[in-house]
Amino acid sequence: MFSTRGTCPCGLPHLTPLNDAAPKVTPLAAWGHYSSRHSDPESFQPHDEDAYGLRQQQRDADTLSAFGRVYHHADELVHVAEQQLARLAPSDRTRRYAWQVR
Repeated sequence: MFSTRGTCPCGLPHLTPLNDAAPKVTPLAAWGHYSSRHSDPESFQPHDEDAYGLRQQQRDADTLSAFGRVYHHADELVHVAEQQLARLAPSDRTRRYAWQVR
């Protein structure tokens, strides 16, 4: 399901879905633009609550569509990452990698 492309400096393969599944323009960036144009700048209340609610639903659907490949396989990705981290020499394991596995 997850192919590999190249290796990192430690010799472990890179998993491609994380790179390939990332959208060029995120739905959240588009949402920020929409929200700022269709809300009162002082109260942050939408000008049209019905249209705003429909746009929120579209944002959520777009986000799941854009990141669905990663979202639906996150457990498998974390499992593979934990296995690869365990294969590293203790001197190569640093706390800087810990946030990437969790």
